Amino acid sequence: MPSLDENSATIQKVVHDLRGPLVNLEGFFSELDESVIRMVGIMEECRDHLPQNASGSLDAIIKDDLTPILRLLSSSINQLNERVDLLVEDTNINTK
Repeated sequence: MPSLDENSATIQKVVHDLRGPLVNLEGFFSELDESVIRMVGIMEECRDHLPQNASGSLDAIIKDDLTPILRLLSSSINQLNERVDLLVEDTNINTK
């Protein structure tokens, strides 16, 4: 049976291995979110020059597709970060 130190070392390695991809996901989310915000701004500036059906379609894509996807992505990233933090917390408590 692995010792407490071996378990802690394994958990620390897993936490380290998870943090990198999570940081990448957070950066990707931030860039995507800012791109959508810029896209909405550009759309608002050009609204008078767009055909009404194009404007409505773009509004629907942002409201019905992109916004829920961004919310889900943000929520998932937050949940993963919380779980990794709990692993760290549990490891710190068990090694004291």
